[in-house]
Amino acid sequence: MKNHAAKKLFFTAFLLLAVTNLIVLWGVYTNRNGEQEAKLLLTERELQPPYRISDENSGLSLTIIWRSIGKKDDIYRSINQHAPVWLDAEKLKSLGFDIDTYREKTDEKRYGYTTTKECFIVLEFNGERYNRDLEEALEELTAQETVLRSDPDNASAQRIYKRAQERAEAIEKYETRLYAVDAGIDPETLKEKYSDSSTYIITKAGIRLSNDFKSKEIYGVISGLSIPRVHVPTRFRPVFDSIIPYTHQTGRNYKRHKTTSPHPPRYQVTIAYGKRHEPWISSIEPYKETPK
Repeated sequence: MKNHAAKKLFFTAFLLLAVTNLIVLWGVYTNRNGEQEAKLLLTERELQPPYRISDENSGLSLTIIWRSIGKKDDIYRSINQHAPVWLDAEKLKSLGFDIDTYREKTDEKRYGYTTTKECFIVLEFNGERYNRDLEEALEELTAQETVLRSDPDNASAQRIYKRAQERAEAIEKYETRLYAVDAGIDPETLKEKYSDSSTYIITKAGIRLSNDFKSKEIYGVISGLSIPRVHVPTRFRPVFDSIIPYTHQTGRNYKRHKTTSPHPPRYQVTIAYGKRHEPWISSIEPYKETPK
């Protein structure tokens, strides 16, 4: 009797695993079948490797790095770079958020995170938002250079100039060029507006409400991409490992790479998004600097 029950349990578990795998494979097929929604050539600036890899898990995924232009309390720092200036109350209403109810709770001081709502967001690569950020940084560098020249021995001016210099260099050479620029509930409507598949990615992300306790202004926060990482296929691991070697740590159950930061990108990746707005990697190769 016990033997029969064990066999039944084993068969049920096997069947469940098989069905789960079929669902995953069908999802992959559906996503990749037909015309690609987006295809971009990104680098390590936008797709970063993990610092370490567990010995028990040989898989490797790259984290999608993105940002947005948020409200700034000074030229250097966004108050929350995942709270875009465009994700205001009116935009949130168009996404289906109940702003009035949230405002009532805020007025009654019943604070707390709201339920995250999955929406579609638009990520722009190396476009207007990135260039605006870079332009502002270069303008600030020029301004601080002028100040320093007028008083070269001023220690405060030296520190501010160095800070501006480091910021401009980071945006120009090291930081991500993927910026969140819009959101919606209908991907087709967004696609009509952002049709360049080599510049724009339309993908899913979680959005929640927040507010400024002082001004009572309600705004949205992009809490994260629904798929924040993309798997590196086994066939690309030899190329990737030759570019960024991971070494085993004595007495540890993981491998890690030694990288000083900041550093120029070391690889470039062709990434595609399919019908389900999910990403996959179609190529990885050593970084090749684009001629200016």
